[in-house]
Amino acid sequence: MGDLNGDAAVSILDLSILLSHYGSASAIADINRDGTVNVLDLSALLVNYGKSVAIGSGAALVMQNCSPVWLGTDSMVFNRRQVSGHWDVLTGDRSCGGAQPLLAPHQGHRGASDVSADGRWVLLETDFGTPRGQDYAEPGKGFANDLELYDRQTGRLTRLTSGRKGTIWARFNAAANKVAWTELVKTQFEADTWNNLLGVWSLHVADITPAGQLANERSWQHPSQPGFIESYGWLGDKVMFASDSGVNATNPWMGHWYASQLWLIDDSLAAGALPTRVSPPFEGANEYHEFMTLADPGAFSDEGPWILTSIVRDTQPFNGMDMWRMRPDGTGRQRLTYFNGNQNQAVNGYPSPKYHVVGGVVTDPTDSSRVLAGVTPDPNAKVIDAWWIKLR
Repeated sequence: MGDLNGDAAVSILDLSILLSHYGSASAIADINRDGTVNVLDLSALLVNYGKSVAIGSGAALVMQNCSPVWLGTDSMVFNRRQVSGHWDVLTGDRSCGGAQPLLAPHQGHRGASDVSADGRWVLLETDFGTPRGQDYAEPGKGFANDLELYDRQTGRLTRLTSGRKGTIWARFNAAANKVAWTELVKTQFEADTWNNLLGVWSLHVADITPAGQLANERSWQHPSQPGFIESYGWLGDKVMFASDSGVNATNPWMGHWYASQLWLIDDSLAAGALPTRVSPPFEGANEYHEFMTLADPGAFSDEGPWILTSIVRDTQPFNGMDMWRMRPDGTGRQRLTYFNGNQNQAVNGYPSPKYHVVGGVVTDPTDSSRVLAGVTPDPNAKVIDAWWIKLR
């Protein structure tokens, strides 16, 4: 408690941040979350002054070419690039071993996007493009694919959407009776490329019927600034997503896209609804945010709930993305991993600094203090490796 700049230590830098916000309602420095930065926050910081913060204590490679999606007590579901070059879904043990295909072969890319908590239902993003197997149709790219639902208990495979331009990051709610996803509306060539380098997207939510079909589908775009959106599932009845919509400030080289932030919106997606921004700026700058996972309630020893996210911040080389944590109101932000080093230096428990992106995160039902994450060493995510990450 008191590490306000997320460098894993409580130092003069944190004290300076607190004093600069003293007497205000700044969420960045309000340590005890009572609405005001005051002597109570100063006292909490000074108690820990000079101490290291025992989070993000290490990482260990599990297996290369293994993108984790779901982890059980003795098995897992993961995506892997096949010899053919296409992605597909496999099951295996908790170390990506003993891999077996989940389904019969598909002519093109196919990836699991989410699995229900009990392991029964699998959401798939399946390449139905013409021609099949193009790079832009890989899982997580959001082009030329549609959603499918697979019931591992009965073997029933149902196509949920048809003829969409592309879908990405479909996620179940906790009860697995709703699904949220993002859908491509306009490609970058159909939109204003300068401000929409990744195209224009819409957020979708639908119910899933007992027969495995979609019902009550609704969609949302920002009313005045539609743009890039990636959805990541639920926090209660709110959908979590990253977007450049509503940020306003643009990046001079990439328009709004490189200012993507974290947001919450009610899953009713009511007409005219506006989301609540979660991620505060860094010293006024809108650093790029991606991925958003609700941490296990026992993941950390201090008060939550906590959201895990990836941010382009304090990373080298080439602006890779490491994992951070923050509360749903943006407070307590702190860096957790150091795949990209710390001020160009290697950190114990991590590989030497090299471009990495810490992506999808899967909680471990047997150990709340760690997660299994997909980490890619290249900007195009041609290879995704599975890593254990200790949170405390």
